[in-house]
Amino acid sequence: MDDAYSTFLGQSLARPAKIFRYYTNVKLFKRQVSRCSVFLGMKLHATILALCSHVPSIMLEYRPKCRDFMASVGLERYCIRTDELESQNLASLVEVASDQRPEIQQVFRAAAHAYKNKLHCLADRIRQAVS
Repeated sequence: MDDAYSTFLGQSLARPAKIFRYYTNVKLFKRQVSRCSVFLGMKLHATILALCSHVPSIMLEYRPKCRDFMASVGLERYCIRTDELESQNLASLVEVASDQRPEIQQVFRAAAHAYKNKLHCLADRIRQAVS
């Protein structure tokens, strides 16, 4: 099901699209996705890995967890519900994401840094509580 849908979406974009099926090999996936100008994710964890590889990403929201994640890192604008997906809107958002690459990277880096700091603070509080 995802392959047919992915192929259809890839063909509807104005720019060349490559479909990645390397979701069982994280290193290979990250190496391949890092060459992309924009990643269009149909799976939450694939989109997370693409963002961690510094690639602007658009999340196709198949469940609320997808929007929740994108909102949590300040990128909700780059999330599209699958039941509201139109190829023209998607193509436009791909162009915007490509043009906004540095800004998207900065927003994601800042969010990741904030979560990392929060995690360290909580870990410190736990260490203090058990010692």
